Amino acid sequence: MVFQPPAGGFYRGPVPYAYGFVDLQEGVRVQTQFAGDFAELQIGREAKLVMETLYEDDMGSQVVTYMFKPVNGRG
Repeated sequence: MVFQPPAGGFYRGPVPYAYGFVDLQEGVRVQTQFAGDFAELQIGREAKLVMETLYEDDMGSQVVTYMFKPVNGRG
């Protein structure tokens, strides 16, 4: 869990945020930001790919990125 934006001013998304690694079925490991309830994050838990709005820029356009969200018990 990260409670302050990184130095340099390039990150304009919400704080706090969580990031870590997800191992894909194809054998690739990606570093990613997580969406959803941070209390649900656990090592080894399944996660699904989602597209989330990170922030809205000065022109009113949404900046969208991929994130992973923990999968609940029902899938």
